[in-house]
Amino acid sequence: MPVLSLPRYAPLANMVLAFDGSATIAQAPLPAGLIPADGPPGGSPFSLTFWMNAQPTLETGGEGGSGDQPSPPRISGPVVLADIRGPNGPVATWSLAPDLSLSFSVMNVSLADFSVGIGAHLSQWIFVASTYRPPGDSGSPGQVSLMVSNGSQVTAPASAQLTETPNPFHEDRWLTVGNLPYARFPHQQLPDLGPFQGMIAQMRLWNEELGPDALQAHMYDDPIGPKAMLPGPVIGYWRMNEGYGSVAFDYANPGPGLLPVRYQPPPGNHMTLGTGDQATEPAWVIADVLTQVQKATSVQVSPPVPPVGSDVQ
Repeated sequence: MPVLSLPRYAPLANMVLAFDGSATIAQAPLPAGLIPADGPPGGSPFSLTFWMNAQPTLETGGEGGSGDQPSPPRISGPVVLADIRGPNGPVATWSLAPDLSLSFSVMNVSLADFSVGIGAHLSQWIFVASTYRPPGDSGSPGQVSLMVSNGSQVTAPASAQLTETPNPFHEDRWLTVGNLPYARFPHQQLPDLGPFQGMIAQMRLWNEELGPDALQAHMYDDPIGPKAMLPGPVIGYWRMNEGYGSVAFDYANPGPGLLPVRYQPPPGNHMTLGTGDQATEPAWVIADVLTQVQKATSVQVSPPVPPVGSDVQ
């Protein structure tokens, strides 16, 4: 009697990674072929999506309110969510500004007012989606876009055009989450960004520019795809729900089924938690992301009350 093939690894579905806003950090290698610089000017398109629950320490008091209205929430300084860079410099950085606007910065490009405010969604799960399309062969501009959703329909993207490639070098790079890679790139001038405080889960890297419809479709699904050297589109998939250990596994290539049943990590570009010091490891915490989001966005809305004297029943 044949033994059924089960998933190669059995993570805990209700776990996520929590970053403490201090020294915690997670890093995954990105081989050069994943986001290649050759091909069209500016390299290849890519998208990065993830679920985030920002829990920053807010400034107390301050100006900005009017009358009895409290001032908008602020943090003391900008913080980094994620960063992709190689030995020759950065590709992109995702960050929160002091006014709690979320930005996606492609280096070597001036992107004014390219951000989405998330101050109304602190301590709530939101879906963040960013895309990059390189400039075309004919000189047509490229584009970057940033979309945020609280679990319902994806918002209209904030977007900006660009004419330069952020980092044209064909090289291995690193994806860093929750902090900046100071130890890995000690000779680079890194941006002045503090560490992230909050939770992150379900981070996915794609080798294509996803449109709004695709992003909405991928909010709740479980995409499993081959690596970019076979055709994409999911080239990095860190569920961040293992619940134990110091590695968040990359599930972009789940590997073949196994007979008989064995539990072992999939092949991939796994994310290392911390730098070897336990104080730098993000914590595993319980947070059933999708259930929480779906509950929060499925509240029934009562129909409006008809005006007095109307014929509406």
